[in-house]
Amino acid sequence: MHVVLIILLCATARSLWADDGISIGTLVLDWPKGFSNHRTGDALLLRGPDDEHVVVSYLRGRNDFGRLERARFARMHQVFALRTLPDSAAMRGAVVQALRCTQLPNGMVVYSTASQASQASQPYYYLQYFVVGPFSAALFKIEGYGDATRQKSRFDAVFASAHWNEVSVTGRIH
Repeated sequence: MHVVLIILLCATARSLWADDGISIGTLVLDWPKGFSNHRTGDALLLRGPDDEHVVVSYLRGRNDFGRLERARFARMHQVFALRTLPDSAAMRGAVVQALRCTQLPNGMVVYSTASQASQASQPYYYLQYFVVGPFSAALFKIEGYGDATRQKSRFDAVFASAHWNEVSVTGRIH
């Protein structure tokens, strides 16, 4: 008889803020200091020291996906990124970085865009980062006052640190 053992690491019970960054579900990032958490219901809202606003949507999949299911999960999120992120970026201002897909060394994929607009006669930026792992995905919408290109470089470094604390263990018991 084969029994599949699944070990789920559920980071949602942990504090959002850690000494070395931020944990959202099983996603861990080296987040900049000075942000505060304003969770309301299902939405995770972060506010930065320079009045940045971050809205995070998180999807936790099952971590017992087989290879075909993981490939389907990745394709589904790729289609979402290709169809949704460019339109959303264009609606928020002049797109200064079209949709970019970055494959991290740990196998994660980060889709991102950057838009520049003006609010109250000041430059205003809107960034999107869609982080996809083998079993989960998270969408970050970041906006605030300042130069979109400079802020994009700042947050690119943050998302390059992303990793999921997800484990899938299978074994056989005879």
